[in-house]
Amino acid sequence: MTNLLADKIYIEIFCSYSHREKDMVLKEEFDAAMRPYTRKKLFQVWNDGRIGAGDEWERHIDQHLTSADIIVFLVSPDFLNSDFCCEKELPAALERRMHNKAVLVPILVRECAWKETDLAQLQALPKDAKPVTKWDDRDSAWKSVGEGLNELALDVLKEKLEILKRNEAAFGSNPVAQMTGPVPLKIAGLSDEQLAQHLSDMKQARSIYESIMRDAQKNQMDRWKIQQDMQSKIFASLQDVTTNRAKTADKSFNNMDAYIRG
Repeated sequence: MTNLLADKIYIEIFCSYSHREKDMVLKEEFDAAMRPYTRKKLFQVWNDGRIGAGDEWERHIDQHLTSADIIVFLVSPDFLNSDFCCEKELPAALERRMHNKAVLVPILVRECAWKETDLAQLQALPKDAKPVTKWDDRDSAWKSVGEGLNELALDVLKEKLEILKRNEAAFGSNPVAQMTGPVPLKIAGLSDEQLAQHLSDMKQARSIYESIMRDAQKNQMDRWKIQQDMQSKIFASLQDVTTNRAKTADKSFNNMDAYIRG
């Protein structure tokens, strides 16, 4: 069973980007700029580069687009030229934003006509919406991006805790809540990292509980199939008995006994 205290990732950030060469270089710079925060486990950044060989890449992308708390776009001319980025990932992200399920952030990495798209309605990074490649010092640009995402992640985290706090009464009879303990009553007395730890435990406990329930349902189905098989064997044996075919009946009962005993 997964350790509830392991892998404490608090906020998930989904990164959408173009796979053209220029943008791949900038994506690596973005990953490096995020490393101080992911190392402290303030948030996790997911991108399709983490999909393993043989995995269904589109299913993984859909899954993380659905679960992400923050969705960022590394915006460039190649990003805007990508049908998958602009016609698949962006509409799905905007749909989640419309339902208050995710926060969207354009990260301008190269000069482009991003204001002519749906991204124009969103607050962009780095500071003053100045593309990374237009900064005299790109390290400073990425520092601005990291600080902006860190601040946003903490805001999302605190908002999640507020929601849990407002619904505390509902968690009293919830088995998941019983596994993780009560929701803290005082936010002011807890550090950001303590709040993050609690939310992480809640998320992982919910995942474990749902996995147990799926296994229980599968086991129940397996038992039902065995029961049906046994009933079928018994019925067949009784039919043999009633037609006075003793040898066949004995053989059927022996087969059933062997089946039951394994």
